[in-house]
Amino acid sequence: NGLRIVAPDAHASPAVTTIALPPEAASTRVGRELERRGYELSYLSGYLIERNWIQVCLMGEHTCEELAGLPRVMAEVART
Repeated sequence: NGLRIVAPDAHASPAVTTIALPPEAASTRVGRELERRGYELSYLSGYLIERNWIQVCLMGEHTCEELAGLPRVMAEVART
């Protein structure tokens, strides 16, 4: 979908996924829009803003159905 996961597979965690956004997609704008659409991601920490990153943190019970649309919505929001 055009977005890059920051951690290489050897160091990746299934609980926290950090995504580097393209320069034209400000992480704060993308994070706010994802919240508006029902997805609460981490994006307000100073180090995330500085790097233009967002984080998906799966720290609870989530179904595949709840998460199935997230990659598509994230890519859509990053392009607008």
